[in-house]
Amino acid sequence: MVGMVFFTLATLIGLGVPSLPDGTQILITSQEGATSIARGEVQDFTLTLNTANNKTLPGGTAVKMLIVTPQPNQVKKGFEGLTTNDGKDILLDLGTGRGSFRKILSENYKIRLKFE
Repeated sequence: MVGMVFFTLATLIGLGVPSLPDGTQILITSQEGATSIARGEVQDFTLTLNTANNKTLPGGTAVKMLIVTPQPNQVKKGFEGLTTNDGKDILLDLGTGRGSFRKILSENYKIRLKFE
């Protein structure tokens, strides 16, 4: 991964997602959007992603992520990324480099990521 820039303090705020309140839905699909890989919801500062194998995402896979916050100020925002080799994170394309979804959730939104 030479030359790849990682943003540990990057947020989704500047990309149009100011907060991730309870009820925020996350959908992760294959890059072409045809296959659902995981889906989850934020509750009590935890994002629980339900995956096909109940533990992790498929490693080293290009994905799309859709974030939908609840009403009344609903935000729908899509991102592309690459799952890490261990399948425990997504490196989101933030336009100027890639950022760890897990770190963004933890450091900027105080949300824990877990898999079921």
